[in-house]
Amino acid sequence: MGMGFPGEPMKQSLRQDPLVGHDRARTFRSGSRFLPEGVWTDRIGHANNGGVPVFAIHCIDKPLQQDLRAATRPEHLAYLESRVDQIVVAGPLLDDEGGPIGSVVIMAFPDRRAAVAFAAEDPYARAGLFASVAVTAWRQVFPREDT
Repeated sequence: MGMGFPGEPMKQSLRQDPLVGHDRARTFRSGSRFLPEGVWTDRIGHANNGGVPVFAIHCIDKPLQQDLRAATRPEHLAYLESRVDQIVVAGPLLDDEGGPIGSVVIMAFPDRRAAVAFAAEDPYARAGLFASVAVTAWRQVFPREDT
């Protein structure tokens, strides 16, 4: 078993995490408990100007699931579009040939529980596309506010 925080074993599923407890979360792993000071986006403002918690949702696809990804993509995009005002940046992770192998979504949420719930309800996750999903707090460092 991997390690989470110093001296704490990494949780194998969100069903073991006190924040989430449904079956669709079984491929998720526990992320950071640190809440950033804020974040930069056109909608939210720079990290130094607010206290909005932001989380990175990092997803890796199961091997050979391009057809499932393609079939589920319109529903996934509509799901993201429904919360577009919270999105800092989002897009696919790519292999060396430019093909999708996962997703990264960095979004503002009121807390980690909301970020985990959002990730678990993503149509890609519900369809079983992901081999792993990590939800961790994120804070912008660059570009700096004054640039």
